[in-house]
Amino acid sequence: KTVYDDKGIKSATMSLSDLEKVAKNVQKSVDAAGAKMAASWSVMAEGFQRVNDMLMSMASAYEEAELNATRLDVVMKQRMKATNDQVEAIKALTEAEKEKGVIDDDIQLAGAQQLATFLRQQSSLATLVPAMNNLVAQQKGYAATSQDAVNVANLMGKAMTGMTSALRRVGITFTEAQEAAIKNGNEQERAAMLAQIITDNVGEMNAALAKTDAGKQKQLANEMGALKAKIGSFVSGSIKSYVTISRCYSRRILTSLKKLLLSAKQ
Repeated sequence: KTVYDDKGIKSATMSLSDLEKVAKNVQKSVDAAGAKMAASWSVMAEGFQRVNDMLMSMASAYEEAELNATRLDVVMKQRMKATNDQVEAIKALTEAEKEKGVIDDDIQLAGAQQLATFLRQQSSLATLVPAMNNLVAQQKGYAATSQDAVNVANLMGKAMTGMTSALRRVGITFTEAQEAAIKNGNEQERAAMLAQIITDNVGEMNAALAKTDAGKQKQLANEMGALKAKIGSFVSGSIKSYVTISRCYSRRILTSLKKLLLSAKQ
């Protein structure tokens, strides 16, 4: 008697077929679970990166503001023998100018520290900063940068040393009497005349631009930037340790994700 008759062999064949179907279904479930896990880990890694970017941006805003303020402090004390109160007075002036115009205080500080390299008196700098802002606003509008302020400060500084032709190259006109006052007066007199010449040519451009719709948006952006820098001052001290830890976890997640994807393909 044959144990493996036709019926028995057929029955065994059907069982293997069913087993193969079950195996395929299990593999599909495993693949689907792996894909979901991979997606979750990818989102987690992306979240770490976004937090990193946000904190780094805040820290960078604070570091730029601190850099410009420190430069102003050093230059004023070196060139003008300025006191802390005198330095703070210039910072307060740039803050007030920001409130009424579109030129951010950090941009003003960059220009002020450069302008201070040409001066000997804090009062001269205080006289020239508003005029510098008006000229920057007239030249660059809402898109003014720290470098633009530095460039204008250099131009004004050269004029303070008697190189008045630099003003004419950017369209600033003045009378012979005004030119003589810039070249022959004492520093305060020269600063006052230069500020007057710039105002005569471009008016109160900084404040005027702030009254436009685009100017109001720029003022809001400046306020948000100040808030960003303020938050950055709190996180900058510990941000390096956080970024190191988060990067470590991000790398671990990405490594595990790669391993999971490779095993799923096998």
